[in-house]
Amino acid sequence: LLRGRALQWAEARSRDPDFLKGTLHNFLTEFRNTFDQTETPAEISKTLWNMKQGKQTVLDFAIDFRTLAATSKMDPDSLKGAFTQALN
Repeated sequence: LLRGRALQWAEARSRDPDFLKGTLHNFLTEFRNTFDQTETPAEISKTLWNMKQGKQTVLDFAIDFRTLAATSKMDPDSLKGAFTQALN
């Protein structure tokens, strides 16, 4: 099942009447092209430490942060530090 950003992406794509008429392979290819992280662990860590909440709600920022954090190799304490540092 899709959740979070993936669900939002699928809901937006589902407005296209041809979206689900393709093959599973085409769906998975598009999904991977949209969500596949190709950054190195060091680049992901740097991105996480440099993120800022800015004008986003805490909820929206947390979703973005956790989506990227899921692909990182940072330990939980470092992730907590990076997250709290990024909040307004």
